Amino acid sequence: MCETILPEPEIYNKYLIKHDKNNNILTDLMEYHFVELSKFDKSKPAELQNRFEKWLHILKFGDYYRSDSELPGELKKEKGICEVIKQMSTANTDEHMRYELLAREMFLSDLATDLDAAEKKGIEKAKVEDAINMLQDGLTVEKVCKYTGLSADLVENLAKKCLGKVCEPTAPYHAPKPTKAPEGRKKK
Repeated sequence: MCETILPEPEIYNKYLIKHDKNNNILTDLMEYHFVELSKFDKSKPAELQNRFEKWLHILKFGDYYRSDSELPGELKKEKGICEVIKQMSTANTDEHMRYELLAREMFLSDLATDLDAAEKKGIEKAKVEDAINMLQDGLTVEKVCKYTGLSADLVENLAKKCLGKVCEPTAPYHAPKPTKAPEGRKKK
């Protein structure tokens, strides 16, 4: 299964963060709990003494029970164990089911990553568009940086691009005035 990583003989160990010289506990809000299944050696359900040991047995040997009907009476009585065994047997039914579950998990992870990236890209694009509008309205680079959170380099580059293209005010368009037709010609 897995190797033992702690030198203590107990299955369950709890560690606190302490000062190395005076042993004062830094905080009681953070603790490290280790449960080492490799140290759990009670393979017979009749030997299990308490709820903790029953759950350790299921964690270590749950794959050996194909359904909740194969569970010994001592384990069936423990709340939640039958439901866990049903779920484990469903997940372990066949290779195709395991593949589907893994593929779904990977898809959901990829989807979350893609959505996060798209959201960040959209926010960045909106900030750039806002910066261009602010520059067009005559705000300084410093104020645009302050309001959008964009870097000064990026805003300065946008300002340079805008000065040559978008941000520079254009001269008003004046349509040529219609001229009179020469006197010798008549309009039809």
